[in-house]
Amino acid sequence: MRVFVGTYPAPAHANEPAQAEGIWHADFDVESGQFTNLTQVIEVPAASFLAVGADNQELFAVSETDPGNLSRFAITDAGLEHRQTVPTFGVDPCHVTIAAEQVVVTNYTSGSVASYRSSHPGAELVDGKVFQQSGQGPNIDRQAGPHAHFSAQIPTTQHVWVTDLGADRIIGYQITSYGEGTRQLVARGTAVEFPAGSGPRHIVFDGDTYAFVVGELNNTLYTVRIDELSGKGEVVHEHALVGTVGPDTPSHLEINPEGTLLFVAVRGIDNMQAFAIVRSDQNNTGAAPTLEPVGVFSCAGQGPRHFKTFGQRSDGLHVLAVANKKSGTLDVLGFDQTTGTGQLLSQENVPAPACIVNLN
Repeated sequence: MRVFVGTYPAPAHANEPAQAEGIWHADFDVESGQFTNLTQVIEVPAASFLAVGADNQELFAVSETDPGNLSRFAITDAGLEHRQTVPTFGVDPCHVTIAAEQVVVTNYTSGSVASYRSSHPGAELVDGKVFQQSGQGPNIDRQAGPHAHFSAQIPTTQHVWVTDLGADRIIGYQITSYGEGTRQLVARGTAVEFPAGSGPRHIVFDGDTYAFVVGELNNTLYTVRIDELSGKGEVVHEHALVGTVGPDTPSHLEINPEGTLLFVAVRGIDNMQAFAIVRSDQNNTGAAPTLEPVGVFSCAGQGPRHFKTFGQRSDGLHVLAVANKKSGTLDVLGFDQTTGTGQLLSQENVPAPACIVNLN
């Protein structure tokens, strides 16, 4: 399968692009756990997050800069071709997602959300809008103001959630119709409240009824029950990460393709943590899934900022590739759920990898 990796190494000199800064491309084989043909295909400033269009024809990348930019590329047999760059109306965009016809960007430092409309695959991004979030939290160093961090569309709905690490909440948005067949993103206010100082960072949905959210500032996983009609949610469970202390900060979380395991990457302690998702609601009572720790294993590098799960291979190992930004490595790991251990399958050197995505 084809994968793309966003990087943003620090430049050697101010106002100059860093060496190998941009987007890399590779082929990946799940059975061998090996990358092949790994090469930089395009230069993009501070490409901290990527998103693939649903039809595999386009790739979107944010540049975590001041001011921020969003770039759109056509995916070709050879790699990528630049099509468009637009402003994100904020500072340090750190995430981009595609929600129906909307491309949604979160600006971390300015605490704002930008959206653009794309009428069909390959169409120009138009009707740019910006939404300024507000609020703060008790962590003086990290929560002096709003910090929009991640956005995702609730499955089977028109609701979009945006985590605000600075304000300890998720802000809800909705894709609505106006005019003749045209849709736009509108703000709906606070959707979920989290404990003060938790710093909600990333979300992964377990269907359209529950979500898991990781608190970067308190090393805690939250299970959130979703009301699909209103787009609001309620925290129903908290689960502390294993063996973490103050300096450790979780980055990303993801459910494996089989839907049985939740993985979380933790920086500082530099490990991966695996949880079995236990769904006991056989009688449709609405009972929330629970999380059972099943393994903690090394990420094989330093500073795991992002990772991608690829499912099980024939010997039963769960395969995932980790973007270890601090050590400058892409590490492919195999997790054995029976023993709760992980093993390094392969390692590639890539300057400051920050995000890895694959074609759908």
